[in-house]
Amino acid sequence: MPINLPSAKANKPREIVSTPEFVAIGRALSEIVQPGDSIALVPIGAIGYYSGMDVYDMVGLVDETIAHEPFAQEFIKESWRPGHDKGDGSYILQREPTYILIVDRLTDEPLPGVDDWALQYKSVVEIWNSPLFQEQYQFCPIKTKGWYINLYCRNSSTP
Repeated sequence: MPINLPSAKANKPREIVSTPEFVAIGRALSEIVQPGDSIALVPIGAIGYYSGMDVYDMVGLVDETIAHEPFAQEFIKESWRPGHDKGDGSYILQREPTYILIVDRLTDEPLPGVDDWALQYKSVVEIWNSPLFQEQYQFCPIKTKGWYINLYCRNSSTP
């Protein structure tokens, strides 16, 4: 059952939302990355580039397996996200990423759980509702320059 949370974008200056925010997340992650670390997330571009981590694409933009998944009607109703409508949470969890980014925005306080924005993505919903995820991952927020990155870490990978 998803937790009802305040928006991750609350109280943030407009200039930090979106790509500059993803760059900040990627740079902060680059400071904690260990060789072989990986991250599963939706906004793979700037975060993947600046973090230097192996990236598992949760929506299939660059993942052939997820890209060839059929569309699930519940995730394409009223969709405005071309290329972001597919997912496979079980497949992502089988890849055993070191980190999973569920709430993909910086927040002023740690934000465990999921918010409405994250629930639009099929992989996020399936991962969040997976007993395997709940068993193998723990919330491990990282503070960077006054903001929090709301990561989930494999139990053996806490920074």
